[in-house]
Amino acid sequence: MTMRTLYTISIICVILMQSSLGFMVPQGTMAPLVRVWKTERHALEQERVSNWELDTKPFTTTKSGLKYVDMVVGDGDSPSDGDFIAVHYIGWYDKFVSDDGDDSKKTSAGVNFDNSLARDPEPLKFQYGKAPIIKGWTEALETMKAGGKRELIVPPSLGYGDKEVKSSGQPSIPANSHLRFIIDLVEVDNSILTKIRTMIPKPSTFLDKPLF
Repeated sequence: MTMRTLYTISIICVILMQSSLGFMVPQGTMAPLVRVWKTERHALEQERVSNWELDTKPFTTTKSGLKYVDMVVGDGDSPSDGDFIAVHYIGWYDKFVSDDGDDSKKTSAGVNFDNSLARDPEPLKFQYGKAPIIKGWTEALETMKAGGKRELIVPPSLGYGDKEVKSSGQPSIPANSHLRFIIDLVEVDNSILTKIRTMIPKPSTFLDKPLF
């Protein structure tokens, strides 16, 4: 835990104690807390720019705030609503120092919270436009082509917002995190046969329903 964080916590504790005892909290008490918060936020923004090379790589920034840069431009189809796609990906969130402030534990990549290749050699498959994915992914995949590889920087508004995300066996993603992904669009399956096959109910679904 950094000294700035300890200082912030101590101010909050004092304010809460004063309020609980019925004391008036003097005007301006919150000012140091706000300054610390702004300083920490600015420092994190600078770390994000530096470590993720936001000012050196040729990122495209969309109206929504999504940043992306193509590492490989694919030559296949782009996904449309209802297509089945297969992807591999790696994801990080924007934390570059350890909780104990140990500089030797600094990382320029951020905290790796998922890696599909490490989990399974088979790519993740889902139906584009139907599966519940974050807005940043939906927007980025729309203009990718099969065989392409793209780096994304996803702001909280296009990611998980103000909610902490917890997954079994993976690091939790703090609320309001900026996310960095590298996505490989392995396949886009827009064949009519595949879509028809998904419309046919599985035999097990009939067994779940009463016969009369």
